[in-house]
Amino acid sequence: MRNILFFIIGFHCCTQFVLSCTTFALQGDSGLVVGKSFDWHESHGMLVANKRNVFKIAERYHSSDDPVEWTSKYGSLTFNQHGREFPLGGINEKGLVAEIMLGPSEHIDSSDPRKSINELQWIQYVLDNFDSLPRFLSAIESIRVSKVFASVHYMVCDANGDCAAVEYLDQTIFPHLGPLLPVKAFTNDSYSRSLLKLRRYIGFGGRKRIPGGARSIARFVRTASLLQRYDPAQDVFDSASTILHSVANGGGQWQTIYKDGHLVFTEREGTAGTKKVEITKLDFHCLHPVKVLNLEAEISGEVTNQFEDYTDALNAEMISRSTLTPAEIKQMLIGYPSKTRCKEDANAATAISQKSWVVHSNS
Repeated sequence: MRNILFFIIGFHCCTQFVLSCTTFALQGDSGLVVGKSFDWHESHGMLVANKRNVFKIAERYHSSDDPVEWTSKYGSLTFNQHGREFPLGGINEKGLVAEIMLGPSEHIDSSDPRKSINELQWIQYVLDNFDSLPRFLSAIESIRVSKVFASVHYMVCDANGDCAAVEYLDQTIFPHLGPLLPVKAFTNDSYSRSLLKLRRYIGFGGRKRIPGGARSIARFVRTASLLQRYDPAQDVFDSASTILHSVANGGGQWQTIYKDGHLVFTEREGTAGTKKVEITKLDFHCLHPVKVLNLEAEISGEVTNQFEDYTDALNAEMISRSTLTPAEIKQMLIGYPSKTRCKEDANAATAISQKSWVVHSNS
């Protein structure tokens, strides 16, 4: 059975703004659904259809970095605000989903000798390289995250329904999975602290009522409660939407649902409506132009055939709208895609310098 991906993104504006994200997964009769509520103060973004067989070297931001090199095995569809190759989440053609959230992770010290990658490009690396959670877990410890933007953590799920909440604690990667992931949800606190707080609430051993509000623990508890009450006989898509609406709060908000082989974007409050993309119809051949879709375009419905050719100008315009990114970092983000090469070109690997640019050091 082919995997279908539904990706719903909804955007709405409020006068009050909270930086918060919630990711969760629930198992329906037809397969796993992963939902993501992305709250941020910037509403711009584009979808990128990333190619297979592309050689890449992770961007080098610190003099201590020893960037990892790889060739993408799988095509993917990602949501990007900070430039092509630096996504905030996405899914690959094998159904593996990776999502990022702000969190208290302790990223690995620069003296660690392992190959390095920054926290956003980590998402692309995972989607490029892995088709299942076991394969991801067997290989991801070989690299370290070199923080550039913020402390973050991740949730990764595969098409088989296996998920992991991934943190960096005590200078090492720590994936919560199996019995260590009793609630398939993650917000902006550490997973262990979220579980500890959950035990205070009705339905989980405590007496406190299920809370409202935008705080991380409140959103985790509400999500856990709704997941607990979920009946597989119910429509899994509607149930995921209910959870997303429960955790939604101000700023620029995108809501995402991945389900079964299609990708759907829903813009809320006066925007164009639902945008639906079918991954199986995307072209992942690396000798063909990279395709992108501006999420602010006034289009709706099935939009798979409305992607346009990627250009450096489109990338630069999107990156310029990221108000918190320093100017020197923006220039690196803008220039990075030109340093990737399709491996079907015999000169691909030698065309890229083995040393990426260094903008600043930790010294």
